[in-house]
Amino acid sequence: MHMAEQSLRNESQTETRERSDAIAARVDRLRHLTTAIAGHPHVRKLLAKPSSTPDHSLQDSVNAYLETLAAASGASLLYVINTDALTRASSNHAMTGSLVGNEYSYRPYFIDAMAGQEARYYAVGATTGVAGYYFARPVYSDTGLLGIAVVKVELETLQQDWAESGESLLLIDEHGVTIAANPSTLRFRATRPLSAQTLAEFKEQRKYAQASLSPLDARLVDPQLRTDSNDANDPLTQARRIELGGRIYIVAADPLPDQDWHLLHLSPDDSIRAAGLRATLACLLLIGLSSLCLLYLRERARRALLSRESHEAARMRLLNTQLEAEVADRRRAETELRETQNELVQASKLAALGQMSAAVAHEVNQPLSAIRTFSASARLLLDRKRTEEVRKNLIEIEELTERLAMTTSELKVFSRKPDDAQHPLDITHCVLRTVDRIRLQSADTALSIDAPEEPILVSGNAFRLEQVIGNLLTNAIDATIDNIGARRVDISLHIDTDTQPHESVLRIADNGTGLDDEALEHLFDPFFTTKPVGQGVGLGLAISYGIVQEMGGRLLVRNLEDGGALFSLRLAIHEQAAQP
Repeated sequence: MHMAEQSLRNESQTETRERSDAIAARVDRLRHLTTAIAGHPHVRKLLAKPSSTPDHSLQDSVNAYLETLAAASGASLLYVINTDALTRASSNHAMTGSLVGNEYSYRPYFIDAMAGQEARYYAVGATTGVAGYYFARPVYSDTGLLGIAVVKVELETLQQDWAESGESLLLIDEHGVTIAANPSTLRFRATRPLSAQTLAEFKEQRKYAQASLSPLDARLVDPQLRTDSNDANDPLTQARRIELGGRIYIVAADPLPDQDWHLLHLSPDDSIRAAGLRATLACLLLIGLSSLCLLYLRERARRALLSRESHEAARMRLLNTQLEAEVADRRRAETELRETQNELVQASKLAALGQMSAAVAHEVNQPLSAIRTFSASARLLLDRKRTEEVRKNLIEIEELTERLAMTTSELKVFSRKPDDAQHPLDITHCVLRTVDRIRLQSADTALSIDAPEEPILVSGNAFRLEQVIGNLLTNAIDATIDNIGARRVDISLHIDTDTQPHESVLRIADNGTGLDDEALEHLFDPFFTTKPVGQGVGLGLAISYGIVQEMGGRLLVRNLEDGGALFSLRLAIHEQAAQP
């Protein structure tokens, strides 16, 4: 409440000082007109003539001058009075209530100006009934005092402005009378006791017209008076807080030294009490909320302490249950996935079984070509009596015959689910056997092989692995048919130790024209082939891809930068061979 009161006092004091400066400027702005009127030659000439012998033309000239000057300056009234206290000319000469001819010897400003002083005086107009502030100055000629010039600044609009603002304001003159006030019921009230002699003088001077000047019923609430006031006779102008009309007001006062007036700004203390009430309620609310929060936190901590162990145990049980369920779900999903994969493979095989007759011709073609080559070679060798080499050719023919028998059985193998059992075999031996067989059929293609001497064991079926290698080598040789220069196929075999588990890597690269984007995308699709019609049905790589997948390996292909294609066969090293 103290802070709110201090803020209200500061705002009120600033507002009061601005308003008092505005009133002082409003009153003093026309003070200089008395000097201009007193120095005008027509005014002097008019006042020099006796009122008994008037010069009407001269009087009209002065009236017009005063009227023009009043309109230009915004003065309420301008008039001149001779030494007999009669008004000789006035700015309102043409209006009802003209001052011309009126006698003002009872006005103090006339007495003071006739004494040679510049007079100031506040009063309610005896003729107009409009309150104003009067400036009076003596008018001299070479022969002596001729009369006085009077300027009236009206203050009635000040009362109207205050009424529109809605603020509580009091303008107190040097006698302690409220000459302007809002509300208007407080106007022309005495703020301190007035003697009977003073009241009689006011009545004789008609200073406040017919106002009774009843005492202002204001009581000092704060006995401590302000020490910055220069009016020790009026406690109201020194008060910090007063009670007026049943309400308490904060008082802000500012003096108008030139007029010896005081302007009071009265601010109701309702806002201070409201601020105190708000602060009290806020404090009570804060205390209540803090208490509730404290109780809540204590209860929460107590409950947390009691239930922490039980919650932890329940959480562990739940985690165990979820873990067991997750393990069971994963095992079941793994089993279902494996079964589904097998079913999909089997379904694909059964769907393609009707088209596998073309694959038989494709797979039988290579052994038949080799048999023809070995038979022709054996006949030549037999003619030359080289029986030992004939025997070797017959052995090769026997093996190729067995291969044909096994190829025809592939239909049964293809239509049967794959056997998950894997057996260790030496991939190096399979590669060398296949290369030897293929080299006899393609003497015009250079086959280079880079393989280690020691065995490389992988898991799988030797016959099926040789079938894959044979298909890859045959396709590589066929890819170099269109080469004008030397036809070459490079074969390399090594172990990749950067993978886990380690893998055997068989790479077959040719120097053909390579593969386009469409071939790279569909190369392992059944019945897709890049060979001319009648030279292939597109099943060799599809079968090879399926065999490699069944063995748990990968079959990859890409184009080489210097031309040709590179096929990579990756198979995991057998577990026994991988151990130290």
